[in-house]
Amino acid sequence: MKKEYIENDLDNPKYLFSGSPYLLKYLEPRKANDMNHNPLNEDVAIYLTSSLLIASAYSFGKSSKYNGQFETDRIEGIPYVSFENDSLDDEEIGYIYVFKKDSNNFIHNGGSSLQYRCHEKIMPIEIIPIQFKDYKDFYNIEKRKR
Repeated sequence: MKKEYIENDLDNPKYLFSGSPYLLKYLEPRKANDMNHNPLNEDVAIYLTSSLLIASAYSFGKSSKYNGQFETDRIEGIPYVSFENDSLDDEEIGYIYVFKKDSNNFIHNGGSSLQYRCHEKIMPIEIIPIQFKDYKDFYNIEKRKR
């Protein structure tokens, strides 16, 4: 992992990231759903973030093998990820898509949000395969109550 990705400035990013459990050549806008019905989270768009950690969560949290819930936030300026997990294996693979934030195609959600949207097909400058075992220590993981 490149140091400049890890040290990306969250509020004035040089790079934006998107996570997916699927290996794709490019990303296309898709209709998103939000359980709280926030219109910013229900756009037909590609969703990106200035946080590598938050993008990593989407690499695993949208996997067909994962049947729990996860949430992302920013608490006191620091990215936060919480998983309700009883189904992700340490060897689970996901992908982080890296984009240079050098165009007006990326729309910031405003305020202290780490979320951006793009309404056109985009090709990443890099695709990084990652494994759950390398990131799980950075997440708050709660076992599901049965």
